[in-house]
Amino acid sequence: KVIDTFRHDYLPADVNVLRITDQPKVVEASVKEFLVNLLESMAVIILVMMLLFPLRSAIVAAITIPLSTFISVGIMYLLDIPLNIITLASLIVVLGMIVDNSIVVIDGYLEYLGGGMARKEAAITSVKQYFTPMLLATVCICAIFYPILFTMTGEASDVIGYFPATITICLMVSLVVAACIIPALNVRLIKKAKVKTADKRDVTDRVQDIYEVALRWTFRHPWLTIVGSIVLVATTSLIFLTLKIRQFPFADRDQFACEVYLPKGASLDETRAITESLRDTLAQDPRVTSVTTFVGCSSPRFMKCYEPQMGGKNFAQLIVNTASIQSTLDMLNEYAPRLSNHWPGAYVRFKQMDYLPVPIYEYRFYGSNLDSIQFAAECLMERMRQMPELEWVHTDYDQPSPVVDVRLDPVASSQLGITRTTAELQLALQTGKTRVASIWEGDYEVPVVLRDKQAEQMRLGDVEDIYLTPLAQPFGSVPLRQLADIEARWSPANIIHRGGVRCITVTAENKRGVLAATVQNRIKDILENDFRLPSGVRAEIGGEPEKNAETTPEVAWGIGIALVIIFFFLLFNFRRFGLTGICMVSILLAVPGAMIGLGIADITLGLTSLFGFITLMGIIMRNEILIFEHADQKIAEGLSVRDAAFDAGRRRMVPIFLTTATTAVGVIPMILGKSSFWMPVGITIFAGGIGTLILVVTVLPVVYWKLTSKRSRES
Repeated sequence: KVIDTFRHDYLPADVNVLRITDQPKVVEASVKEFLVNLLESMAVIILVMMLLFPLRSAIVAAITIPLSTFISVGIMYLLDIPLNIITLASLIVVLGMIVDNSIVVIDGYLEYLGGGMARKEAAITSVKQYFTPMLLATVCICAIFYPILFTMTGEASDVIGYFPATITICLMVSLVVAACIIPALNVRLIKKAKVKTADKRDVTDRVQDIYEVALRWTFRHPWLTIVGSIVLVATTSLIFLTLKIRQFPFADRDQFACEVYLPKGASLDETRAITESLRDTLAQDPRVTSVTTFVGCSSPRFMKCYEPQMGGKNFAQLIVNTASIQSTLDMLNEYAPRLSNHWPGAYVRFKQMDYLPVPIYEYRFYGSNLDSIQFAAECLMERMRQMPELEWVHTDYDQPSPVVDVRLDPVASSQLGITRTTAELQLALQTGKTRVASIWEGDYEVPVVLRDKQAEQMRLGDVEDIYLTPLAQPFGSVPLRQLADIEARWSPANIIHRGGVRCITVTAENKRGVLAATVQNRIKDILENDFRLPSGVRAEIGGEPEKNAETTPEVAWGIGIALVIIFFFLLFNFRRFGLTGICMVSILLAVPGAMIGLGIADITLGLTSLFGFITLMGIIMRNEILIFEHADQKIAEGLSVRDAAFDAGRRRMVPIFLTTATTAVGVIPMILGKSSFWMPVGITIFAGGIGTLILVVTVLPVVYWKLTSKRSRES
């Protein structure tokens, strides 16, 4: 509205204003998309419950979802937690888990109601029996998200900042709803338990029948089941080695940037000609909505993680807006191979917007001798240029520039009273640009520069004929050749220091579709095993590998602390080291489903996938508590260990199946959204949840039987 008013009221008719980029608009579109995904997830979960539950039970469980979600959003508002992409993704991830506690309470209520209890008594008894394990599981699931928040730093910490708090609020609200509201709804809406008949069987009955056949088989072959699950986990773990991994994904934006680089010394006209040719080529594509060029300078920072380059006569930048995110990807795949090296002497970098805050490839050489570190950099560049996956291999020293080296004769110059400082000032006035004043327009400074146009056409002989005026003889001048030795030579355009030490950095660009990790490992192997450094030179690997090396220990510490939290929660609940140890090892049952799902999807695994695995850890732990608590209770009632373990699997399968199904289908909209940031999370939870369901209900009862039988014999 402001732009339209400005265009209409203030601009001349032949001047227009176009929007290049609008960060609030990007954020608004992302938030709207996630809100739609959230509502879709609610609808999908409610639909699944309607299909799997009896109608009245489904209505009671379905009420939990909007009720818990809206209460959680209200609490987030009171705590000043914003509703952004991260918190909305948290709501989608936790959406299927919100209903879990309610399903457990409803299932217990139906069991007691079918056993002859009155409705009110059945509702109270169900909450009493399951509240402690539900509380323990919920608190533990909430707690395991926090270590990552404290161990990670930098951009990764900013990304996950509100994730644990949102998860905690939603799950604790769902627990309160399950304990306080669901029992009243049970009494009010569910008058009697479902009577099973042979001619009327629903989906859960058929799943239960299939499961009991499988459970009997596992109890007939216990060791084959246990060993088979171990082999399955070990085998599917190998899939991880084939996955594409990139901690920070590419951004889903309907725009990309082009950076035009020419050799040092190229004129502004040469840069403009190539830039305009590139602009005209891109503008003719119907998928392009606008192209904005910056010749001799760079654009403002229009994305947080995209750092524009320093401007110069040999540099230009284009911002290209497209019709859609898919159009951006298609154009990059089409134009990058064709136009990157299309113009002789120039390189065009097609830059997809990226959340990675560092270069993909960066190899540094340190040393006090400039020739030595340049030699090492040249040797590495020669090897890298032989790799077909790379292009534009270069250093940050640019190309050497011709300079005139002037060395004053100490005797002659001192006799005439010409010092180094006075010589520099007079040479600067006659050969370059000199700032002589400043004009201020309000708070804006405009420099006044004195420049001699003829100085740009000087040759070496012209420099020798420059006259210097001694301060002691202001009316006499002396040619420079009488006072100094003058020599032309090549010099680096810039000399970089890191930590006070001279450093030259080798960088390169990936060709489209190339997985950087494989190339990075090859270059690392060259540096470590097939590369001889000159004396006094040391090498360092930077860029993405360096960033990964910083982040990986933080992730490992976070997961390690989460596992310790799970261990002590389980030990507090079971008070048996053996059973707690089995529970910890059983977390690996999340691996097969997640690895198979990620392998089939063939997507890039990022840092956000970690939340999917942590969620699976919480799901497995909750299901372990449900199964083992039931088995312990049956043993206390007098059943044998084998019968108690079998009954725990048979009785707890339906609530585990229902809770896992709602959690898995809840992330389907996240998967269909195809966000590079959140799609891996959805696939991890969906595929890992299904795999976890199958393995938990078939393997854990057998493991409990064998472990507890051994403990009983030892006792």
